[in-house]
Amino acid sequence: MDSGLPGARQPNHEPRLQRFFQFVEDKSQPGICADESKTAVFLPETDLQEYFADDDQLLGILKLIFENPTTLPIRLRSIRSRYTKVFAILLCVDRGDYIPHFEHYDSLSDEKLPFDQPPDHFPSEITAPSFFKDFQERQWRFCAPRLNFGRSKFWQPARVLPITSKEPLGTGGSATTFKIVVHPEYNELDANRNNKEVKYSEFFQELYVRVTS
Repeated sequence: MDSGLPGARQPNHEPRLQRFFQFVEDKSQPGICADESKTAVFLPETDLQEYFADDDQLLGILKLIFENPTTLPIRLRSIRSRYTKVFAILLCVDRGDYIPHFEHYDSLSDEKLPFDQPPDHFPSEITAPSFFKDFQERQWRFCAPRLNFGRSKFWQPARVLPITSKEPLGTGGSATTFKIVVHPEYNELDANRNNKEVKYSEFFQELYVRVTS
């Protein structure tokens, strides 16, 4: 049931929340995505984890959102272990006070991101109009995938890949090949190679990573 869910106005004017939003902007890195209408940036996961690892930062934000309660409705450890990205996204859509609700369900945890459609137990549109749309639009900054030598992968057009630069090398048929640089935190393309430059091909609007000789 969605009854009893929060809905108070998030105090975004408070300096502590302003600092968080500024941190998100300052630490975000350029990426690429197939949807050219979107701003392709991503926030490295380690930066977010380090920010919320500071008790003063995380506790201070929670006290603001829940108006200095004697007992917080969620443990810091719970956010840090499974809901770091989710909490950041909730803050960015002015719904930080929903984090206790999200914590109750595995279907709403970081490991289930990104959400293509409302997962089980996501607050209903009746309770929170436009909530899912706003969440889905903001989630991409926090959901860059790690790139590895798995089978061919297809990502949503809005999925931001952690490719920080690309240089065209040539065109053949319907594909253009680029030399790219992958953010080191997400580069699992070759654990034995120090060179972080690999190649990828852009085929129409579907992006996939491959190594070329």
